[in-house]
Amino acid sequence: MSADPITLGGLRGKLVLPELRELPKLLQAGEDVVSLVQGFLRGRPGVLVATTDRLLFLDKGWLFGLHCEQFEYAQLNAVQYDGGLVWARITVVSSGGSADIERAPGDAARAFCESVQPLLGRTTRPRVTVAEQPADPNAPVVTPPQSLPSFADVGGMDALKREAKSTLGLLLAFPDRTEQYRIDWNGLLLHGPAGVGKTHFARALAGEFALGLVEVTPTAIGSDPEKLAAAFAAAAAAAPCILFVDELEKLARPSDRRDPLVEQLIALLEQARAVHGLVVVAATSDLDALDDEVVRPGRFDRRLQVGLPDARARRSILAVALTDRPTDPQLDLDGIAARSDGLTAAALLQAVDVAALAAMEVSAPVSAAHLEQALQGLGGVERPTVDGWTWDRLVLPEKVESELKALQATIEDPEQARKFGVEPATGALLVGPPGTGKTTVARVLAAQARCSFFLISAADVTSKWAGESEQAVKRLFERARAAAPAIVFLDEVDALGAVRGDHDGAGFDRQLNQLLQEMDGIGGDRGVFVLAATNRPDRLDPALTRGGRLSRTIEIPLPDLQGRRTMLAKMTKPMPLAGVDLDALAARTDGFSGADLHALCQQAAVAAIVRGGEAAEPQVQAADFETAVSDLRTQEGAPA
Repeated sequence: MSADPITLGGLRGKLVLPELRELPKLLQAGEDVVSLVQGFLRGRPGVLVATTDRLLFLDKGWLFGLHCEQFEYAQLNAVQYDGGLVWARITVVSSGGSADIERAPGDAARAFCESVQPLLGRTTRPRVTVAEQPADPNAPVVTPPQSLPSFADVGGMDALKREAKSTLGLLLAFPDRTEQYRIDWNGLLLHGPAGVGKTHFARALAGEFALGLVEVTPTAIGSDPEKLAAAFAAAAAAAPCILFVDELEKLARPSDRRDPLVEQLIALLEQARAVHGLVVVAATSDLDALDDEVVRPGRFDRRLQVGLPDARARRSILAVALTDRPTDPQLDLDGIAARSDGLTAAALLQAVDVAALAAMEVSAPVSAAHLEQALQGLGGVERPTVDGWTWDRLVLPEKVESELKALQATIEDPEQARKFGVEPATGALLVGPPGTGKTTVARVLAAQARCSFFLISAADVTSKWAGESEQAVKRLFERARAAAPAIVFLDEVDALGAVRGDHDGAGFDRQLNQLLQEMDGIGGDRGVFVLAATNRPDRLDPALTRGGRLSRTIEIPLPDLQGRRTMLAKMTKPMPLAGVDLDALAARTDGFSGADLHALCQQAAVAAIVRGGEAAEPQVQAADFETAVSDLRTQEGAPA
């Protein structure tokens, strides 16, 4: 193997790219090239090299430097199970036809290459069967395994992969023993929220175990039972094959009078059990919306929950998505994973694409800043944020501030709490007199934890029309889940969550029941935190404050003397004070909230404007504050 042009195993080609001339360095002692041909491995183009001892696949752009004279391309699919080669297949296609060569377990690599050599190295075309095109362009498509992802292309989901290998993988690898032990495989149902990767996992399942794939979607099937039957027939003819039914809840909804499509689906599932090598896999995001007859034991015996990825899985998803992209060597994927709790796999992949585009615009590698900006932008206009709010806006007792900062840390990184065996809270209740800054606390928490912020009052989700209030609550939480990580802030929650039975009519009770259901649901949808505020905690329904809902109560008290002094100093900093004793003023405002002190300063400034008229030097004097204090104390609801 030397000069250019190079003759390899009778297949003549001119190696234009210099990288191909490095091929001899990959060969071991005594190993020689039998054939070299254009190839596709799991959808990736490259060069397939058959040597006397093994098969190599080179996929770094070398395909385009090789001018093959005899064959258009070859497809190679090698399947590994626990490190051992189960079987391999090479499909060679020329302008006149195609042929398959398979290697079964136990065959020597040399023997396999010897069977490849005559086909690839002949000077005349071999006699092969011409591949027939499907007569109906709308016929179900069987995707070959080499065009599908494998488990290596799936980030996270380690438990699901182990489950698949120890069940479906074993059944496929050892069919004789499966029959000996009389083990049946009657279908796999993947369930979990939208966007967590159920479809991607199903495709990788087929690619990992070298199975064809026929996909059935509600859009393609519509309401036509014949199209559904055609898909099952195509999968059965292509066995070993996976028939994947996506969004099963749209095809198999329960009803008083069963739809003909559901009847057909049930009949086909029964027939599929008798087809050797046909595996039925379905996915749904709503188990409760399925007809019980469709998913009963004997049709879908195994159910796997595909949940939101944890920190380790998120890191793996990010790593897989960033493969083959230029990335900053200092990129901290652990930090990005920690800050993306509650996001689905689909959202993470979207963030990587957005970050890569931003990096490409400035001709730079993908960095942590690109990814963080992309994560913050998820959801577009449906991601309301509160930038610029810091803890400096608040004057709180040290104990309360420490408790709130600990809550922020839990919202930012719930995995840290789990390391200590503590399940992070999904909600908290802020209690305290009016004007103490509960809403400000919520905004600061959202800003510092980098969460989207949904501020809701009872008026926002209450309607006089039956059923509208419950739907408004449901839509609120759907928006929050889509914009996760998010904080839902229920201001004056006592107007929304009062003790059931205290109001006339059942509308308020149904609204509260919907709220409780949504709060229970976020236990499985991490990334949404519920924060509520009230100055009447005694009016709340006890179900709101039990464990798993607003299980943590934090009191925001009226400011003490030192707190009032600090607040007055901050509020009057931009004001031209003259002879104002802030210590004395703080002592005189005992019982004032932060909102009262803000109103006091504003009213004093107005009094100074009225008094000063056209004065050259504006001044706010002690007398102006005395006037403001007197006015506030005489107003209804002011401190006594």
